[in-house]
Amino acid sequence: MDNLQLQKRIEDLEHKFKTHIHNGVDSQTLAISKTTRYIKDAFTTNNSATTIINLLTLSLSQSVMIYAKIVGRRTGGSSGADGDSASYILHGLVKRASSGNASIVGQSIVSSFEDQAGWTVAIALSTNDILIQVTGATNNDISWSGEFFWILQT
Repeated sequence: MDNLQLQKRIEDLEHKFKTHIHNGVDSQTLAISKTTRYIKDAFTTNNSATTIINLLTLSLSQSVMIYAKIVGRRTGGSSGADGDSASYILHGLVKRASSGNASIVGQSIVSSFEDQAGWTVAIALSTNDILIQVTGATNNDISWSGEFFWILQT
């Protein structure tokens, strides 16, 4: 899939989700309908993965589609350049069968624009907890913000 096809797919998903959100549905109703949206921030100072959000814990026999938009901006540190920035769109699927632990299905799609190639975002698992993690670079103070959506199917 090339970047243009990926961007079109992302725009289609955003439109479908925003139509649902803008029809007067609040976050409490969204949780009941198995669709949830959060906005969250994090801060990194090195190249270790940092959890920006622990989305949810999957129970047995559940699947969840994840969609995240994340932006990072270098705010200080002795490496990198003033104003270094990155943006990411992350899309993936996690499932948990009728037994065992959660697993990521296939490879998550990440669309990125970044000044420093070492910065990354990823879906990670801690047993059955689904985490979104950001990784910066050594001696880079980075402020991260993200908007996270998921649809849970039981």
